[in-house]
Amino acid sequence: MMAADASIMIHAIDYKAWTFWFTIVQSISFAILAVYVWISNKHKANKDAIEVIKDEFGKKLNKIDDRVIQVETTVKHLPNHEDIAALNPHG
Repeated sequence: MMAADASIMIHAIDYKAWTFWFTIVQSISFAILAVYVWISNKHKANKDAIEVIKDEFGKKLNKIDDRVIQVETTVKHLPNHEDIAALNPHG
């Protein structure tokens, strides 16, 4: 009698309900994966954009540094107050 009861219980599985719940779990898993990929790509895009801006800013800053060095070199060779006072004999 137990074998007959076990046989009935095995055939009593509702495969439509299992399919429904499997579809629900699969859909939720896909939604979670989609959100994760979207967030990951968003962060990667932001990081890449920041790197581009950082590189451009670094190049511009290097140009400004070069120009400041040129101006400092030029100013270093200009006459100072004592040199100008020495040129003016009445001062």
